[in-house]
Amino acid sequence: MRTFGKMMFAVACFAMPVAASAAAVIGGNTRLAFSSAIAGLQAGLTGTATLVGGASGLTVNFGITGGNLDSALAGNIRHDGSGITLSNGTNTIGLGNFVIDTTSGFLLGDASLNGSLLGTALQLFSFDLGTVTVPQLTDLNSPALSLLITSTTAGALTTAFGLGDTTGVSIGLAATAPVLADAAIPEPATWGLMLIGFGTIGAAMRRRTGATGSVTA
Repeated sequence: MRTFGKMMFAVACFAMPVAASAAAVIGGNTRLAFSSAIAGLQAGLTGTATLVGGASGLTVNFGITGGNLDSALAGNIRHDGSGITLSNGTNTIGLGNFVIDTTSGFLLGDASLNGSLLGTALQLFSFDLGTVTVPQLTDLNSPALSLLITSTTAGALTTAFGLGDTTGVSIGLAATAPVLADAAIPEPATWGLMLIGFGTIGAAMRRRTGATGSVTA
């Protein structure tokens, strides 16, 4: 009975849900590897955005400037003061001040055409966090989260460059590694320890069941 009590205590320790407490985002980087959706267009960087050296194709880092996230990844990640331009030599679209809104599933941002502001905090791209794990989402060396062009961005691309309807087309793959003020989001190593804990508890319960069965047989 004492062993069973210890096991239940262990289960409680490992399985107890953690309250979703928000933490301030204080830095980090988001990386976007652009797809062939912008093939034929000239790309330029604005503000603090930087090219990733050695990466094939166009891969850009956007510095994270703020935001907040909780342990369920709900919140936002801001990238004030950086962006990208796309041009066909005649017209230029500017996109910047990106905000990853994990609650709505949209990457928001400001858009301009030939220097004239089209709007702020527009829904530029959509994404589905359910398609990646947290380790994949935060791996800057191998972006895996697909960013899909919204109807808003598709309309701007059609107006500026005469492109067909690109709604739903992937603009590229992204990864984001925010630095938090405290450990609101569990590290992958923590999840590993939890899995080990569950495995140990399960093995102990199986041994106990086997021992009980041999006595009553």
